[in-house]
Amino acid sequence: MKLPPPKYIPRLARWSVALLAALLLPAGAFAQADGPARWLFVFETSSAMQKRLPATEQALKNFFATAAAEQMQAGDSIGVWTCGSKLRAGEFPLVTWQPALAANLTSNLLVFLHAQKSSGDAQLAALQPVLGGVVADSARFTAVIFCDGDSEITATPYDAGVNQTFRDGRAERKKNAQPFVVVLRSLGGKYLGCTVNFPPGAINLPPFPPPPPPVTNLPPRVVAPVKPAPAPVTTPSLVIVGTNVSGTLAGPSATAPAETVAPPVEATKIAPEPAPVSPPEATVSIAPVKPLIVPVAPPEPVKVAVTNPPPVIAAPAMEENSDRETRRLLYAGAGLFVVVVIVGVMIIRSRRRPQSSLITSSMQDGPRRK
Repeated sequence: MKLPPPKYIPRLARWSVALLAALLLPAGAFAQADGPARWLFVFETSSAMQKRLPATEQALKNFFATAAAEQMQAGDSIGVWTCGSKLRAGEFPLVTWQPALAANLTSNLLVFLHAQKSSGDAQLAALQPVLGGVVADSARFTAVIFCDGDSEITATPYDAGVNQTFRDGRAERKKNAQPFVVVLRSLGGKYLGCTVNFPPGAINLPPFPPPPPPVTNLPPRVVAPVKPAPAPVTTPSLVIVGTNVSGTLAGPSATAPAETVAPPVEATKIAPEPAPVSPPEATVSIAPVKPLIVPVAPPEPVKVAVTNPPPVIAAPAMEENSDRETRRLLYAGAGLFVVVVIVGVMIIRSRRRPQSSLITSSMQDGPRRK
């Protein structure tokens, strides 16, 4: 196996450090992709950036004083990297953002930057592939890069525009001792937007889209159709039954159209002749006075209490006499029936006795007489 030339050993060492940071930083600083928002501040440690350190301090103070235009929320995580000839991660402790501790965070971060040693020219290309891994593992991620614009950024969708801006503003930034500030934002593992800012102007952040509405797993609610309630029955304010009747209620305006007209009432016709007779017309004219419709409750049943019962009327004497005659007739008929029965029995018994002559009868009766 052929060994690589000795001149490639330093380059392999830099890539090894970058890969080691890629393994350690996402696992420690950005463990949960669906947790709070993540912020990463990257500072070039080139010689040119050492001259621009005062302007960098002022930009950081303004950024943290306004909580990134109120886009930093309590609980968001803040990490810090430095980039010279190679990438350094984890030298500044991970911070959880609290608005009350903004001044302390700014002070500690400035002390950390003043302690960094310049390393000649910086290489923003050293951010990759570590930066790409953090973006892919983050739900909401913002990277804020302070650089001098002498090296080009790579492996982002905005490389061409950012690098052209560096070339156009490099001389002006160097003259005024001001840094470039590049802001990259991603959402759900994909790049969302990029801005290049020029301090001492404000640092603009690409906006996040509004969060989607919460999704519930509840089944859709089925609403049963509501049947319309029947219209209430109102009692007309005026009812006229008769023939050739005309009534008028005075109002404020006699020419206005009537609002309420009582329905016509049909009357039952009774006539001796079979020919149909048309009912007379009933005319009702109501002025535009709005009648007061009062709901009429159904009449309660009338309870009639009988206090003086009607006197009992005795039957007339004629009815009493007729009852007596009837009884007499019944008694007479019963007596006559008894007499008829007795007579009939006697006749039957006389017929059963044997007939004999008077002599025989006398002879039979003679001994009895002795």
